[in-house]
Amino acid sequence: MGRLTTPQDLAAKYEGRWRQFRRRDAQAWGMLLMWLPANMAVGLLLRWAGEPGRVFTKGFALAYFVTMLITLFRKASLKCPRCERNFYNRVGFRNDFASHCLNCQLPKYSMPVDSIVVPVVVPY
Repeated sequence: MGRLTTPQDLAAKYEGRWRQFRRRDAQAWGMLLMWLPANMAVGLLLRWAGEPGRVFTKGFALAYFVTMLITLFRKASLKCPRCERNFYNRVGFRNDFASHCLNCQLPKYSMPVDSIVVPVVVPY
């Protein structure tokens, strides 16, 4: 990725990256919180089916688990908008609940200082 020249380009890059963070974070939490209710619902709905229902329930649980692992991996592999390294990983250390980049210390959801527009009020 080339250098961004204007503060607006930099702000757009940060905004896009943070939007991606929020979306993947929501997906990961949704998958984790729905794990037990989804499997219980499928198990109760297929309870009447006997042995084929149990096989389908196990298959559903396995598919859900694999999907959850992929979602969690995608969340954990997000790149920091400033340093372009993994936000949650540093050599020998990992923190999936970090509130700042473990490499460059950029606070989560912050914007670049250069892109902040401060209105100037000129007295008459």
